Amino acid sequence: MSPTVPRATKASHEYHRVIIIGAGPSGLFLALKLVREGIDVLVLEVGNEISQSPRATTFVSSFATNPALLTFARYVPIVLHEFEKVGLYDSVAAAGHLNEKGIIFRTPYSTTNEVLATVEVALMPKGVAKYSYTGIHLGQHQLTAIILEHAQKHPSFSIKWGQRFSGCREVDGKVEIVTAGAQGEQWFTADYLVGADGAGSAVRKALCIPFEGFTWKDRFVASNVYYDFEKYEGYSTANMVVDTKDWAVIARTGKPEEGLWRVAFGVSEEESAGMDNPEALRRKVVEKYEALFPGPRPLQYKLQSVNPYWAHQRVATEFKRGRVVLCGDAGHVR
Repeated sequence: MSPTVPRATKASHEYHRVIIIGAGPSGLFLALKLVREGIDVLVLEVGNEISQSPRATTFVSSFATNPALLTFARYVPIVLHEFEKVGLYDSVAAAGHLNEKGIIFRTPYSTTNEVLATVEVALMPKGVAKYSYTGIHLGQHQLTAIILEHAQKHPSFSIKWGQRFSGCREVDGKVEIVTAGAQGEQWFTADYLVGADGAGSAVRKALCIPFEGFTWKDRFVASNVYYDFEKYEGYSTANMVVDTKDWAVIARTGKPEEGLWRVAFGVSEEESAGMDNPEALRRKVVEKYEALFPGPRPLQYKLQSVNPYWAHQRVATEFKRGRVVLCGDAGHVR
């Protein structure tokens, strides 16, 4: 008996008003804002689910530091206000931990292990902070899942997983997009294409848009670990460890009962050699934990996940070309 030969089909172009490449928080937040206005949006994501790797952990009502470092991101007040505008705030506040203790600046355990300063909401000028707490601690993957859940309530939203962006071109006032997936190439047409696919944006590269700036030579490591830091005097919800060598951020990633903390630390250019090797990375994590963690030795902790990465200070030379727009880290990282 001869095998059944599949019938050849012509490539068809699935149309959507807006197609967004990347299902991270930037891409999905933009999608949510658009579908709330009834705009037809399709999100194409190369992964098969929301990324679970250690990323930003905090969305705050006041201070702002470097979100691109993916360690303990602090956003300006407009972020929580924007969450309110699109109906996300209550879900984020319910899922995360409200930091009412402020931010502690301290030295590491390996040196003097002392508190240098504490910044509290009560110390801010009147009218600066709308909220009665310093911030909401919540893992980026959890935030992304919340945004996705809200977007999926709208009939004009759709998402396709396992779709790797392969290229695009503008034809007759539309953007044609091709992706590669398990079923081979798929073709799409949109009025607008948004590249929200991170610092290594395939959309930006396809358009040959330069990403000018530099990459720091030091390496950064973000880890999630179970350890009771608040059991030790001087450690609180958010700790900025100040030191020329053993500097770090130690902060809750969510509610206290979850027991999970983010520990992010820097590794010098000399120390970072070979850290792409899992065993070398494990040894570096153990070494840094020994320098940073308070408490009796040997340390008793449970490492959940760890992610080394490079930090960049780069910006695209243009954010819009024709009907293609860059969004989030695809356009700028710092």
